[in-house]
Amino acid sequence: MPDVTLTGPNGPVKLRDHIGKPLVVYFYPADDTYGCTIEACAFRDQYEDFTAAGAEVIGISRDDSSSHDAFKSKHRLPFTLLTDPRVKAISFVGST
Repeated sequence: MPDVTLTGPNGPVKLRDHIGKPLVVYFYPADDTYGCTIEACAFRDQYEDFTAAGAEVIGISRDDSSSHDAFKSKHRLPFTLLTDPRVKAISFVGST
């Protein structure tokens, strides 16, 4: 888990605070684009399976909070979307 702090809907979120807890993290390029919408809706459709297993779902992209809010509302996404404007978390995953 990269040691980065990202922007969440209620302020800063440190990814390392989730170590030791079941967590599903997915990265996507942009809110409301074709492929990203399909991916987000697939996580939405299986959200209850993840939560039943005790896992939290988090999506991460470069988009800002207002974009995330609109995307979540439009597609009824029940999970957290975080903003990674400097691509710190995404770069970490891509380098492993």
